[in-house]
Amino acid sequence: MIMGRREAISGMGLGLAELLQRRVPQQQPVRVPEQQAYRLPPDMRFDNGLMGEWINVMNFGARGDSVTDDTPAILRAVQVAAARYGGAKVVFFPRPPIRYRIAQPLALPPISHGWVVLLLDGVLELQGGSIEPEAFYQISGITSGGLSSFSKSAHAGIIVQRPIAAPAIRIRHKSAVRIENISVGAMLGADNCIEVDDCSDVTLKGVQAGIDRTNTTGIPLVIRGGFNYRIEECGLNPSPYGDAPSILLATSLVTPHGPGIIHISRSFIVVNGVKIALNFGGNPCTQVFIEQVLFESFKTALLTIDAPGSYVGGIFLVQNQMADPVVGPPFPPLIASRGDNVRSVMAVFNNNFGPFVSGDPIQGLEIWPLFQSTHGEIGQSSNYIVHWPDRLDIGMPVRFLSTTSFAK
Repeated sequence: MIMGRREAISGMGLGLAELLQRRVPQQQPVRVPEQQAYRLPPDMRFDNGLMGEWINVMNFGARGDSVTDDTPAILRAVQVAAARYGGAKVVFFPRPPIRYRIAQPLALPPISHGWVVLLLDGVLELQGGSIEPEAFYQISGITSGGLSSFSKSAHAGIIVQRPIAAPAIRIRHKSAVRIENISVGAMLGADNCIEVDDCSDVTLKGVQAGIDRTNTTGIPLVIRGGFNYRIEECGLNPSPYGDAPSILLATSLVTPHGPGIIHISRSFIVVNGVKIALNFGGNPCTQVFIEQVLFESFKTALLTIDAPGSYVGGIFLVQNQMADPVVGPPFPPLIASRGDNVRSVMAVFNNNFGPFVSGDPIQGLEIWPLFQSTHGEIGQSSNYIVHWPDRLDIGMPVRFLSTTSFAK
């Protein structure tokens, strides 16, 4: 029989993995019996290039019938992957008859080596608490789920049909965690969707996080402290009946630090925008990038800064679109500032209905309007520059009324 190129490459990959395992006897991997493995089709590849056997949660006792508590079975499968030294470390959730019922908090175990990927082709139903990944976990949706507006990849779902007094996903004091192509919600009671506390290198890509209409205080995404966060191609939906922001950037719960280096890009938010809320006198929130965000049905500023007594700086708003306001006129501003130490804010080619800035003065404000507008008001800002299409307006330490317009 003539072996095809794909089959030959797949066989070479498995042989190399076995050879590496023999050469590292001190790190004996946990072997998964053949009947407890899901073999990766030869024409499929994963991001990190691994080929071979996926660990199937069904073979560890998961039922996916929405009645059985699948938490213990899922943990057994994940523990096998976490203990592996080499080879594929993918825990596969095939499409279940109904849903995988999670009746207990799903605290994922530490990983001995490399990354572990939870690959969902089904829905997890949370009933007992949060999913809490350790460092070097990736949770991804794949294959037969529905597509989202901002992603070309299929989505899997994490649904919550009753209050659980916890967020659906909680990441605490970890680094290198990735959530991708997952729909979360709709959160009930007063629960948030996703909370990230004092972490580094956390990525949310293609994540849809929604709050139920009756939950007027729940927040789709909360980030406290830490640094280096990426939110890409996400959809974030708070309740239209509350004042909770789509994204909250806040002071850490255990230190006085605010978050830093946050990139929010190519995403969709509604009703209420991004909010920076720092404790009085806390450490700064710096380097916040918001770009190519569509903000629809809005009733607040795209960015609200509430940080009296704390430093906020290095804010960049680039090519954002505010559309279909549900309040006004007067319409909400691009930026609403409350704080006495907000500095170095740059806004480039944003489409906003209302003023550029309202509230307390911003030191060092530079704006490139998208077009000549009658709404380009600065409010009370010091040291500002407005790059109009036909002229340059420069403001020194002078206070202007919020009704001052710089349009002809």
